[in-house]
Amino acid sequence: VEYSTVNDITQATSDGVTLNSDGSYEFTVPRNQNFNGTYYIWVEDNVGNVYGITSSGITVDMVAPTIDNLVATPDVWTNGTVVISGSASDASDANYNTSIKEVKYATEDDYSKATSAGVTLNDDGTFSFTIANNAEFNGYYYVWAVDEYGNESASSRITVLIDTTEPTAKIEIRNKSWTSLLEALTFGLFSNTQLNVSIEAYDASSPIANSGVAKIEYYKVNEGAENRLTRDALKALDESNWTIGSSLTVSSDEVFVVYVRVTDNAGNIDYFCSDGAILDTVKAGITLTPSAPAADNGNA
Repeated sequence: VEYSTVNDITQATSDGVTLNSDGSYEFTVPRNQNFNGTYYIWVEDNVGNVYGITSSGITVDMVAPTIDNLVATPDVWTNGTVVISGSASDASDANYNTSIKEVKYATEDDYSKATSAGVTLNDDGTFSFTIANNAEFNGYYYVWAVDEYGNESASSRITVLIDTTEPTAKIEIRNKSWTSLLEALTFGLFSNTQLNVSIEAYDASSPIANSGVAKIEYYKVNEGAENRLTRDALKALDESNWTIGSSLTVSSDEVFVVYVRVTDNAGNIDYFCSDGAILDTVKAGITLTPSAPAADNGNA
C-alpha cells in the first residue's frame, strides 16, 4: 500500500503504512504541516495488479488562530461594567483556514482556568463579553481563541479597572476632625479668631482597587446651618453650590457648617460634614449707668 498527496504513483510512498493479514491497512497523516485536500492511495496485490483509491477530504490544521483589536470599554477606571471586544481569525496559512470555535477568558494567564461563559462570538470572528461591576478588579484579563480543530491562540491580555468603593475624607478645624456625614449637629466649636478649615481625602479603603482621588469640593452653609443637610439633599444641590478646594478660611463672624463632596477617578462619590462652628470676634463689654445720688438730710 502506497500513498501520496498528488495523483502520481511515482511520488507515492509506503512509509508508515501498516498492512494487516486480513487486507486492512492504516497510516497516520503527519501533523508537522497544514493540509487540506485528498490523499491518493494505491494497493498492489501479490501478482502486481495496482488499484487506485481516492480518499475523502483530509484536513490537518496545526496553525493557531490569532486575536486582534482587543479593547476594553471603558479603558479607564470605572465603577460600572466593562465590555471586552476583539476579533479572532485563523487565516495564517494558505492551505487551510478553519473557523473559530470559541473564545475563552480568565483573570490569570492559565488556559486551564479559562471559560467561554457570556462570550458572544459572531460568524466573522468578532467577539465580546461583559465584566460585571459586582466585584472590583485591577489587573489583566487574558483571552484565547480556539479554532475548530482545537488549536489555541497565544493569550492576549487587556487591562480592566473597576473600583466600586467610595473614597474617604477628613475635615479638620482647630483640633477637631470629622470623617463622616454627621447625623446631628451640636455647634460645640467656638472661636473668637479666624478658623482655618482643611480637608484631606483618600481612596485607599479597598484591598483590591483604588482609583485615586479625582476631586475635593466643599459647600459652606451659614444661613440656617442648624438645619443639617441629608445625603439626598446634598445630591440634589445645584453644581454651582460646590467649590473645588481642600481648604478655606472663615474670618468674619458667623455660624457655619462645612459639607464636603469627594469623587474618585472611577466616579464613586461620598459626602462628609463638619460639626457646627461659631466664630464671634466681638469683644464683650459692660456699660455702667450710675444711679442718682441720695438726698442729703443735713447730717454730717
